[in-house]
Amino acid sequence: MNYQIEQLLPLAAELADRYTSKESSSVTYETAGALMEAVLYCMKECGNEGNAVISPGHMPGAREIYRRGAGLVMEKARRARVLYDAIIRDFEDYGCMNYRDTIQKGMPEFFLHYDPVFAPGRHILSLDYPLLCGNPPLCGVDLIFGYLKGIWTEMQFLNRFHPDAVRRILSQISPEYKELYLDNLCSPVLLHVVGCVLSKQAPDDPVPVQPHPGRIRARFSRAGMDGITACVTSAIHEAARYGTAGHMAADQPPAAYFEKAAPGYAARIKNGIDNNCLDAVFFMDMPSSGPEAP
Repeated sequence: MNYQIEQLLPLAAELADRYTSKESSSVTYETAGALMEAVLYCMKECGNEGNAVISPGHMPGAREIYRRGAGLVMEKARRARVLYDAIIRDFEDYGCMNYRDTIQKGMPEFFLHYDPVFAPGRHILSLDYPLLCGNPPLCGVDLIFGYLKGIWTEMQFLNRFHPDAVRRILSQISPEYKELYLDNLCSPVLLHVVGCVLSKQAPDDPVPVQPHPGRIRARFSRAGMDGITACVTSAIHEAARYGTAGHMAADQPPAAYFEKAAPGYAARIKNGIDNNCLDAVFFMDMPSSGPEAP
């Protein structure tokens, strides 16, 4: 959908009237630019998600596209709030301050201050806690909704394990993880389970409770990155199906979400093999005391 600037200026002007409650006939250059960005954001929202309501062969005018897009923005903000409420009901922070502050303290600020009319592309938060494979390259409510969907998906995986087991893995990474850990919580847990899957001696064997670096080293000692990545991707799919006791879980999170971590995990495994430090990749050089890992 391509529209000329002459078609968009009246929409921005109407927003300016609403912004000033028609008490002023002018706004600053910066405000005018921000209002035009608001118009473009809503129109892009319609282009991304509202094409299903556009009849074939009929292109609505700019005003109609903006109106529909603005409605989609409002609806997405509502859906994001519903999802956040579901997340917070079962939220477990595992003692990690960065995770807790981002979700419990930071996220409510978005819903309190988000302006879907005049600043729909402003997401307010820095989202210091990262998702498994990085935060979506989006802005505004698109970013927040995509981020919360990622948090929800990762929660479904983490909730299969006893919180003490997750804490133990995190403490192996850093004894002071509660205050200092700034990375993703799901990543080391998923890597641990992937290591267990890769440690099976035969495809039909049960998944061991701990990774066996020796078995993994023997399996991949002659493999290249493509081969390791393919095996890790398959292991991620299997890991996403297992629950706390190593049984298949009925409510499987989407494996496609987690498989994005495969190239990074494969690189770590290959580096561990090449430098004879595979134990450290799976934190097997750490003390084994404490609650049993997942």
